[in-house]
Amino acid sequence: MKIKNVILGAGVGGLGAGCWMKYYKKNFVVIERLSEVPMNLHNGVHYLHSIPELPFDAKLKSITLTDGVLTKDGRIRHQPELQDALMYSEKVRSIQHPSSIYEVGTRTSVFVPKSNSMNDYIAQMVEFIDKKNFMLGTEVASIDLNWKEIIVKNKEKEQSIEFENLISTIPLNIFFKLAKDKEFNTLNFISTPINVTNFKVERIVPNWLINIYVPDPKQKVYRMSILNNIASIESISKLEQIDYRLVKELFKMFHICLDSPKEYSWESGKIVSLDIDTRDKIFNHFTPMGVFLIGRFGCWNNKLLIDATINQAKEVCKYINMEKINKIDTDNLISALL
Repeated sequence: MKIKNVILGAGVGGLGAGCWMKYYKKNFVVIERLSEVPMNLHNGVHYLHSIPELPFDAKLKSITLTDGVLTKDGRIRHQPELQDALMYSEKVRSIQHPSSIYEVGTRTSVFVPKSNSMNDYIAQMVEFIDKKNFMLGTEVASIDLNWKEIIVKNKEKEQSIEFENLISTIPLNIFFKLAKDKEFNTLNFISTPINVTNFKVERIVPNWLINIYVPDPKQKVYRMSILNNIASIESISKLEQIDYRLVKELFKMFHICLDSPKEYSWESGKIVSLDIDTRDKIFNHFTPMGVFLIGRFGCWNNKLLIDATINQAKEVCKYINMEKINKIDTDNLISALL
């Protein structure tokens, strides 16, 4: 089977790439190991920091954002001092969370779908791409970059796919093993589990997003977010009953009652970032082959946001669509991805 453009993974990066491939009228397929497109944004409070570039009306709405830092004396400071921001960044450094930021409270608005459900956002992308362009329930068995061939298998059969361009959103350590790339498959990848506790929220003002950052290293919680009927409490270790009481008391300041905690941990955790020189070396190695590594597991570049990942996918597809590609174009693409 020959498919000119192959996309690995149907997360937001893969879906973003699929949307732009459809826009450019390219021959493509999105390969996903799960039997359904993963609706992987429903486990917490998710939103867009900016409107991503997609070739259709994503039907988004702006919501009011309130950012603040919880000080040691138990007050919320909405204009955090530098020391608070530095303490917060240092606290989350061990887990390399995408929200390890030096500035808090600089955003004036964020966006969610008009339905308030990020799953609906994914559904819009899937509808635009068209289900016929997906290979669901399909595992990648191996990748041969010399012959530009992928071996995939599902319950029914194993088959070969020849490609010209490959857009991968799967974890780099897995990609390197599948591609048997000797230069990079010995890289040391580290991940750290993250604890997230969700609460049902009562009496929340519609379309109001609250983010509270906790810089105090003695506190397990490092960020609390509330949007619509969900409060997500992110912590560096499992919360105990005493921590629940602390969180509930805190949100009483906003006249918000929390109930029904539901805890889970992200099994894959957060990946500790590769240094910029290693990332640059990786992109310079693979891009001339027509292999593009994007998304949370491909870049780890401090821009690991949903909207940024989709915009990365657009840059790759725009690059692939060019009739003439030169070194300047390649340098611009790598710069955008890094």
